[in-house]
Amino acid sequence: MKTIVYCLCLLVGMAPVTMNAQQGENPWSVSLALGIGLDLDQLSPDPAFSLPLVIYTGLGTSEVRLGAPWSAQLGLHIPLADRWGLETGLGMISRGIRYNGLFQNPAEGQCVDCRAGISVRLYRLPLLLDWIPFRAGNNSWRFHLKAGASIDWSGIPDDKFYGTGSYSLETPSKVEVFDLYEGLSFMFLITDDAFSASILGGVEWEYDLGRPGRLGLGLNFGHQLNSSTSLLLWGYDRQTDSRVDGYLPLLLEFTSLMGYVRYAFAL
Repeated sequence: MKTIVYCLCLLVGMAPVTMNAQQGENPWSVSLALGIGLDLDQLSPDPAFSLPLVIYTGLGTSEVRLGAPWSAQLGLHIPLADRWGLETGLGMISRGIRYNGLFQNPAEGQCVDCRAGISVRLYRLPLLLDWIPFRAGNNSWRFHLKAGASIDWSGIPDDKFYGTGSYSLETPSKVEVFDLYEGLSFMFLITDDAFSASILGGVEWEYDLGRPGRLGLGLNFGHQLNSSTSLLLWGYDRQTDSRVDGYLPLLLEFTSLMGYVRYAFAL
């Protein structure tokens, strides 16, 4: 009996030491990550919306291009064990929009390779399982493998769809009218649809900076399982200040690789 009591006391006495050691190796932490990437795919595979990102006119074809995605994310790491944890947070991914002007002799203020003033933005709430298979003996560096999923959304869903009328009916941050050629104008309209889900995976190498925190370099893969936003291309008549000729719907569904730099601070 005395031996049992002695062993229990010893375990109770060692527990804080063990927990503190584990906490030091894999602590709770908050982080900020900034990244830039490459889209492997941008359009939904839905056969009903299989058209490419172009504007068709009687004067020619203007290519529409979504720029390289860049991201920012506030993160939280929750330790589960010595080498296991959960990672969550709130992130934003943004893509600019470019298109080709069809002016034969561009005057001042007219562009050939044009950049729109609006962007396609996606907000992301991830949940990943974080495993540390390799690390230095003194914990000066760690290598992470991550896998999980996320909920994505592009903003407040649009509760009303305007088939005609001025662009001023739309949210200013989602709409832009541009001149593609003399007397030929079009309208970009970004619409927010339902929530979407993505599968995520990645790797990260993390270096201990000491008291200031940890610095990580990583690569993430993300694949959306359904579309959460669309880009509509509309003909536009500037004289009557109204959209004309119907619209071309482009459902956006992204698959991308994202390289990032992350700074983490232990709590």
